[in-house]
Amino acid sequence: MTDLWTLRRATLVGSLAGLVALLLWPAFVFAQTPWRLPFTLALAITAFSGASILAFTLWDMATVARGRRVRPARAFDLALGALLALPSALALGDLLA
Repeated sequence: MTDLWTLRRATLVGSLAGLVALLLWPAFVFAQTPWRLPFTLALAITAFSGASILAFTLWDMATVARGRRVRPARAFDLALGALLALPSALALGDLLA
């Protein structure tokens, strides 16, 4: 099961979905009805991917002892996961409220 959704795939899918959401945002502002579903899906995928990145990284940090050389990569993963998950989840919450 873990081979289907990995840190690498979550990063790629989340980054692409975030880019799509950013591109759809101006269209959604001007015409909400036709762009609501694609914008909502892009935000949901971005938030899920960011949360997955955070979960994978925190799990790895808690279960695997790694050296100091890996810390910058883990810090990047945590920052990217938070950057993808938090703004998109907040926007999704406002959109669905």
